[in-house]
Amino acid sequence: MSKITILPENKVIHANQGTLLEALTKAGISIDSTCGGLGSCGKCKVHITKGKTPPWTNHECEALSTSELAAGIRLACQLLVTSDLEVVFGGTENLTTRKTRMVHLPSDFTISQQTEDTSHYRLAVDIGTTTVVGMLCDSRRGEISDIVSRVNPQAGFGADVISRITYASKSHENLYSLQKKIIDCINEMLDELITRNNLSVNDVSEVVLAGNTTMSHLALGIDPISLAKAPYKPAFEGAKDLLAVNLGIKVAASANVHMLPSIAGHVGADITAGILATRLTDKKGIQLFIDIGTNGEIVLSNDSMVYACSTAAGPAFEGASIYQGMWAADGAVEAVFIEDGDIQIRVIGGVQPVGICGSGLIDAVAAALNLGVISHKGKMLTRDEAISKELPQKILDRFVDTEQGRAFVLYQARDGKNIVLTQKDIREVQLAKGAIAAGIKLLLAEASAAESNIQEITLAGAFGNYINKESAMRIGLFPKVAPEKVILVGNAAGAGTALAALSMVERKRAHLEAAMIAHVDLASKKEFQKEYLKGMNFPGKS
Repeated sequence: MSKITILPENKVIHANQGTLLEALTKAGISIDSTCGGLGSCGKCKVHITKGKTPPWTNHECEALSTSELAAGIRLACQLLVTSDLEVVFGGTENLTTRKTRMVHLPSDFTISQQTEDTSHYRLAVDIGTTTVVGMLCDSRRGEISDIVSRVNPQAGFGADVISRITYASKSHENLYSLQKKIIDCINEMLDELITRNNLSVNDVSEVVLAGNTTMSHLALGIDPISLAKAPYKPAFEGAKDLLAVNLGIKVAASANVHMLPSIAGHVGADITAGILATRLTDKKGIQLFIDIGTNGEIVLSNDSMVYACSTAAGPAFEGASIYQGMWAADGAVEAVFIEDGDIQIRVIGGVQPVGICGSGLIDAVAAALNLGVISHKGKMLTRDEAISKELPQKILDRFVDTEQGRAFVLYQARDGKNIVLTQKDIREVQLAKGAIAAGIKLLLAEASAAESNIQEITLAGAFGNYINKESAMRIGLFPKVAPEKVILVGNAAGAGTALAALSMVERKRAHLEAAMIAHVDLASKKEFQKEYLKGMNFPGKS
């Protein structure tokens, strides 16, 4: 049995055998591992400061630079634990605490809506692919009493839903393992909430869950394999009710677990909750609701009709397919802007940057477009081309050649650990935003509406809450409207889940809204590919 000390938290875990990633995952410690431990993404970098380690694997030699290898950097998924170790890796506190700060109940929700007067504590859980948020809800007061959050412990099996679907579908044991991860996470949050609020498990009478369709399936232990192949039909769409004891959630023995209804294969209960929380269907005219993650879910409300679709935006906006991409944790570049004709950045935690998260990535591309560093078709200039265009010397100095090819430096470090935007990163952004833009175009067509008719664009989710509106419109992620028409609503999925826990009136409304939404299958639309290719281009400079 080897002892592993996680620094700087000084947390100790133990490993019998296997890789460091497996040991961390078993202990409930999540680390960015996009490829699910295959060694291909190179995201799970750790610094081994003490202990004997086996030689580097071929995957590590390919993923790590010479300086990283010399400094003792390893990939957690490749490192077999054979001795006691001291390990340093970036924390994820910002990733989780951000989502707890973004849950806001709608202003029109009042306690007068309540019909319940007993068993007034409920647990609402927003099961995100990356982050899980637990909310202790008091239905007598009509409020969220307390909130906690965790990194989704399933992340060790892959950062995206397809990786987890693939893993879960290989065996019943794998499916159970993923389910147990999320149930254990819920129980851990529940225990913290109960302890902090001087309650007992018997005081919590119900649990309400919401997540994307894959997360909903995995939480209930239902094989999600149908979501990975055409026609992408879920095993269930409507709401589900079952006893908490049958799921292993440690609340009152008679407590019910209510899973909010999904809308379609990749338009999940989290979107139902988001629509509920934003009162989208109460608003007049053309309204767009966008939740951007690995999938981009888009809802268009047009007075009496509501349409929804899902686009495979890919993991770029979550940092997974980006050269130096990372979660929104300490050390991530979260904003890039132009000041005095040069690039400036803002870093989460105010520390030296180690990577770039989604909001910073969009800013970086927008800034590069405004500086003339990349064309509207996404091609990064060579240094010679930049010289011919007479770009300023301080911008010329940012053009470099790397092992990833042509790149533009966003942060110049004294130790050489620069943060760069590569040509491939730009292409990844184009692929992601092209899918979102195409989905919006086709929903507008379905509603016989034009972009000029859009009254408001609502951006939901952690990514949407920190995005720079102007940068997003500059790269063409969504239609250009007056900035005040773009509303950032934070964790709408969490707020909607809490509403459904607080009020049966709200819960019934969520069921009705999910049932009334017309799902638009983009894969069946012959125009999609054309709009997708058009959407990959960047708009010309205003």
